[in-house]
This record gives sequence, structure tokens and C-alpha cells, in this order.
Amino acid sequence: MRPSIATFGFLSVITACVPPETVTSSDITHIAAELDAGRLSAEAVLTSEAHRALLDDPESRLALNRTLREHPATGGLRMTGKNEPGTPLHLEATFVDGDGSPIADLRIYLFQAGVDGKYAAEASGPGEGDGNPRLFAWLVTDPDGRIVLDTILPGPYGEAPPHFHMMLLRAGDETARRIGRRLYFDAGDAPVHPEIRSDAAEGVAWIVPIDAREAGIRVSAELALRGR
Repeated sequence: MRPSIATFGFLSVITACVPPETVTSSDITHIAAELDAGRLSAEAVLTSEAHRALLDDPESRLALNRTLREHPATGGLRMTGKNEPGTPLHLEATFVDGDGSPIADLRIYLFQAGVDGKYAAEASGPGEGDGNPRLFAWLVTDPDGRIVLDTILPGPYGEAPPHFHMMLLRAGDETARRIGRRLYFDAGDAPVHPEIRSDAAEGVAWIVPIDAREAGIRVSAELALRGR
């Protein structure tokens, strides 16, 4: 059975990512101050070996996720460091309304599994650990509704092909309707589960083709927000 695709609350998938105010560290406090001052970028935090220990430690990673939530990267970033195992993936995505109009200032929380299909090193197995993922980013689309992301191709697990999880929130949405979506990458080497194709047809998931034989995968996609 493929994983369920629900319309999550914006932070429900990272419920644990809002630690108590007392759960802090001098490192996290320093990073927040540097981000506030503009002397540090979210990309540098996620990719620098200097911060790898924070991402590897579950409790520090929760606090770091919360900190980066307040400093989303406009237009995109590199999400993985140079030593991250896996096939490099370059994604250029444009988010549009049902009528094809670009959606500017769309807030996106994106996360993925590593090449082994696990969301965190401490996870018990593939598909586990998505409540506190190691590979994540907070993004905001540019005026053309676009993001650019450099990462690695997630590992598949179960009947789910490689995919990203996304939580989306439109700027100025008075109803604060949070939208959950998944972006699946289809290498054509195995049939995509019928329920995933059904979700894509209903507009609650996206499927894009890739050539997994390439040393580096480049994807350009227009992602329409429709469906439930």
C-alpha cells in the first residue's frame, strides 16, 4: 500500500519540530542571531559541515527546523552538502493556480528521505523518521512562482517511488488553509502505484519523469495547485 496523502496542517508532519522554549543551545541561538542579521543563510546552515552535528542530533535538529521556519529562503537553495551520498538532483519548479497563473510568495516546507529511504539516521528503517527529517528546507516562491532546489534523489521505499513531501501555505490566505502534496519522480523502471496515479489525476500529488541513469538529474516542472 502506498503512503497516505492527506491534507495536513502546515506543521502537523513536524509536530515534534516545535520544541519547548527551554530546549535550546548556544549554537542554535547563535545561528538564529546570524540569520536575523543577514550574516548567515539557510543554505549555509543546511550544507555546511560545521553544522552537520546539529542536523545529525535529533533534538538539535528539531530546534534548527523551528529556527529555519522563521527564515525561509526565497526562490530556492541547495539543501544537501557536498558529502551527501546519492544522485544529485536539480529541480526547477513553478507553482501555478488552476488557470496557469504563477503563485508568488507561496510558503513551502519541503522534506525528503535520504538515499537509503530513511528520513533520519536514527530511524528504524526506510520510510521511518518523517516526523523529524534530516533533509528539509523552508522556502518561499519568487514573484514568478518559482523555486530552484539542489539536493539528492530520495531513496524509494515500499511501493512509493522517490518523492518529496511538501506543506504549502499561500501568502495572505485568511483561512490559513494548509495544503499537503507529494512530488513523485518516475524513472520508468517500475509501474507507479495506481493509487498514486489516482491522486495525481485528482490534483493532490504530482508525478514527473526522470532519467535515473544520469549522473546528475535535472527536472523542470510546472506544479498546479488544484484538488482537495
